[in-house]
Amino acid sequence: MNTEKNLKAQLQSSLMEAAFENHHTLHLTANENLISKTSQSAMTSSLSNRYLLNHHLSHSKAHFNEKDNFIFKNFPSLTTIFKATDEAAKKLFQAEHIELRTLSGLHATTITIATCTKPGDTIWCLPPDFGGHFATAQLIESLGRNCEFLPWDKTRKNIDLTKIQSATKQPNMILFDYADPIHPLPIKFIRDHFPQTILV
Repeated sequence: MNTEKNLKAQLQSSLMEAAFENHHTLHLTANENLISKTSQSAMTSSLSNRYLLNHHLSHSKAHFNEKDNFIFKNFPSLTTIFKATDEAAKKLFQAEHIELRTLSGLHATTITIATCTKPGDTIWCLPPDFGGHFATAQLIESLGRNCEFLPWDKTRKNIDLTKIQSATKQPNMILFDYADPIHPLPIKFIRDHFPQTILV
């Protein structure tokens, strides 16, 4: 029993030490998100490990839902939060439809490529040597699409706009898989030059 108590105390001490160090560190990892205290409070509450399988814009007032004989707790009071979040995202991205339920980056990318392109299509992405995600090219090719890297200007540390302008073929999709961003990418320039290309 004492061994379990000692282990628990050691774990708590380690967590407190890591939290203290984290709080007093200036993090420069560009792909980490800094979330608000409101979001943190939700993630550390018991809500974070509960199923919420009903459609998040459902107007159901029921406190219990059933899905394929699986009965689970529903939280009607969260509908207000989900609706407000959806509307804010629609306005921000100028989108008609928004899906904010979380997926891993790999899952989301796979679904997007498989849904929006077809086998044989050409997809451009960022070269991994200059900030592109290391797994993107392999993922694209595993889905039967052709992968080409966006032209890169090593001096400006950004996409080479001159080569974009001189491109003779328009890709079906451009995937901005910027894993280690240094500068903003010229999205508007590329959109104007490739009006029919899907930009992700």
